[in-house]
Amino acid sequence: MKMKRLISLLLAAVMLAGLALAEEDPVLVTVNGTAITRSQAMATYQDIVDYYSENGYDMTDEASTAVARGMALNYKLQELAISHLIEEKGLNVISPEDLAALEQQNNEMWENAISEYIQYEANLAEDASEDDKAAARLAAIAYFESLGYTMESTLETAKENWTYDQLLASFVSEDSLADADIEAAWQQAAAEETEYYSNAMMYEFAMYLYGVTPKYRPEGYRSVLRILLVPPEDVLDAYVELNASWEEQAQAIETGATPTDIAEGQIAYEQVEAAQAEVIAAVQDKLDAIYAAFEAGTPFIDLVDQYSEETTLKEEPMRSEGLPVHPESIIYDAAFVQGAISIENPGEISKPVVGQEGVYVIYYLNDLLGGVLPMTDADREEMRASLLDEKRSEALQAAVDAWLAGSEVVYTEEGETWKYVPPAETTPVQNQGGQQNNQGGNDQSGEQGGDQSEQPEQPDQPATQTDLEPTDPEPTNPEPTDPENPDQPEEITTPTDAEANP
Repeated sequence: MKMKRLISLLLAAVMLAGLALAEEDPVLVTVNGTAITRSQAMATYQDIVDYYSENGYDMTDEASTAVARGMALNYKLQELAISHLIEEKGLNVISPEDLAALEQQNNEMWENAISEYIQYEANLAEDASEDDKAAARLAAIAYFESLGYTMESTLETAKENWTYDQLLASFVSEDSLADADIEAAWQQAAAEETEYYSNAMMYEFAMYLYGVTPKYRPEGYRSVLRILLVPPEDVLDAYVELNASWEEQAQAIETGATPTDIAEGQIAYEQVEAAQAEVIAAVQDKLDAIYAAFEAGTPFIDLVDQYSEETTLKEEPMRSEGLPVHPESIIYDAAFVQGAISIENPGEISKPVVGQEGVYVIYYLNDLLGGVLPMTDADREEMRASLLDEKRSEALQAAVDAWLAGSEVVYTEEGETWKYVPPAETTPVQNQGGQQNNQGGNDQSGEQGGDQSEQPEQPDQPATQTDLEPTDPEPTNPEPTDPENPDQPEEITTPTDAEANP
């Protein structure tokens, strides 16, 4: 996938107006007579230095600046190659029909961004006057413009993205992937995941902490439904506090403490049981009604709708699929896990289970498949798109390399000092006390942070012109990811997305 990032969207800079050549702007290299000057490379160089510095890397030493210069000039060479390929394939001209469609999409995106900004930032009253609404709209436009975004600039980005997509599509067609290719890729990805998700802890970290949908599930999961009954707060709190103190005491004794070492006022388990009984007594009437209705044949999900005091299982997909529970699950109340696992057969329900949230009545829905999971239709389309993107990026990279290899590339004396230095030989060194890049959402291993010698990482996917983010102005040039993988700026998002993904 590194090759995919190598030229992920160089087009964002390719189509920007070039800097005017001046006598004081020396040429670093010419490619078939086309010059790349110091000022052109310096703009990209500064973006690289700023990016690495912000991610805690020391960019002041000679070795790091040499790497950054090499990255910058290599990046400009890649740009030039892509620009040539675009022109060679006649993609530098957008048809009137395609342009009209892009303009319509851009206008809709722009209006949606302004509307969302007003909704979340303007604090307009429901009965706001037309003058107030107009003022809020002007404020929204001014805000985006302060970040460098205008309707015209976002249209240019849309045109650039469209051209780049057409270039990629020219190498590999939509129908070039066979179903067997997709199935093989799924199996390979699932096999790789077994290393990470072989236990419930890592599997649940991936699903709930990082938002990954694994292709592999450890053996031993079952699906359950549950009803939660919440007793009076003082009754539940008394039990929770007493139970926690008893567990702490039991743990101390287990580690070798004597009664005199434990805090004053030892707790007998009978006290915990008495508090637990009070919790159950507080909801006994509802429990009696639930068990009676279930024995009479009422579907458990109907009882969830009628009695449960949580909404999770009243909504899809949880309503149909239930909660996946494993004996070693870490994301639930331990009492709930024990209760869910204690049920012997699908279709049966548990006795009342007292936990930290209240009293659970749990229904054993079914066993869940372990091992490599079958693809859903959505999985298949996602895998197809990913493979297609990878094949197209590889084909484009090969075309770029071939064009540069077949071109007359002449470095000037100063340009020789800007030549690319492979990252294996020297890379920017991260400060010991610097910020470590941590984008665990993209790391399916569930690990955070990383080796300090690793390069900071940015999204693999090309930036797409969808909506606006009021948080970070778009840089003059795309920010590279690492010496081999220059990449575009992150996709612009709306205030809503920014709040949802801090």
